[in-house]
Amino acid sequence: MLSQNARRKHDAMEYSYGEIEFFSFIALLSLINPNENTVFYDLGSGTGKAVIACGMVFPVKKSIGIELFPELYLHSCQQVEQLAAIKQYERQAPKIKFRLGDFLEANLNDATLIFINSTAFFGPTWEKLCVKIDYLPHLTTIITTSKPLSCIHFKLLKHTKVKMSWGVVSAYIHTRKNILD
Repeated sequence: MLSQNARRKHDAMEYSYGEIEFFSFIALLSLINPNENTVFYDLGSGTGKAVIACGMVFPVKKSIGIELFPELYLHSCQQVEQLAAIKQYERQAPKIKFRLGDFLEANLNDATLIFINSTAFFGPTWEKLCVKIDYLPHLTTIITTSKPLSCIHFKLLKHTKVKMSWGVVSAYIHTRKNILD
């Protein structure tokens, strides 16, 4: 409902909304093994479930969500505030951040791992995003749903399935190509 209200003014296919299922998403991230050097970004973070899950379960340096819709962004920020108020989460909560804005315009230069729930991204948005992430200096791994990337500097490492709020979808794990690839 929150998502529907937020998208009412922007009724385009690329703003279709679905969320991760916690345990399925954690299992997916476990294939990559995020660590204390990982800077995780969720592009189009919605209510922040993926960002919070990553930041709470893995010992990442940062877990950041970029969200276009103010209502979803504010909800995400409130979730982190609530976590920070719980004693056993006070160490992880400061690592979890949300930014309001268009991920095509956001500074992602510190990203090492990006998640894109890309089911509804296509055409110019998808093409611009691929160009943008191709040249991020520290980015080593990208996870997409529904379709693989078409970036020149990344290769498909693994194809698997992940449960989302609307059903089971394909998930693609990409890694940066080596000079010899």
